[in-house]
Amino acid sequence: QAGIAEAAAAAAPLIRAGSDEVCLMENATVATMTIFNRWMWSFVEGRAKQGEAILILSVVYKACEFALRATCGRAGAEIVIADLPFPNTSKDGVLEVVERTLKKYRVRFAFLDHISSQP
Repeated sequence: QAGIAEAAAAAAPLIRAGSDEVCLMENATVATMTIFNRWMWSFVEGRAKQGEAILILSVVYKACEFALRATCGRAGAEIVIADLPFPNTSKDGVLEVVERTLKKYRVRFAFLDHISSQP
C-alpha cells in the first residue's frame, strides 16, 4: 500500500491534482467500471437527477459505451452523444460539437476517451 500511495503522490503534480485526488487502478477496464458504477449509484440514490445526462463522444470505444449503457442507462441516466466530425482536422471542430451538446442537454458527467483504434 505504501508503494501505491507514493506512486500516486508522484503522479499527482504531473496531472495538476492533489495526491488525495489520484487513484491508481489495475487497468483501464477496472478504472472505467469503477467510474460507471459510481455514476450509476449517483442516479440510483438521487444525487444525480432524472433528466441529467452523461456525455460521450461518437468515437467512444464501443465496449465502454456498452458498459455505460448497462450500468448508468439502466439506472435512468440519459446518454447523449456528441457527434464529432471524422476525420477531424482541428480541435476547434471538436470543441464546437461538445459545446453545442453541452448547451442542448443537462450534462452531469462526461466520459471522454481516446482509444487509437477508433472509430
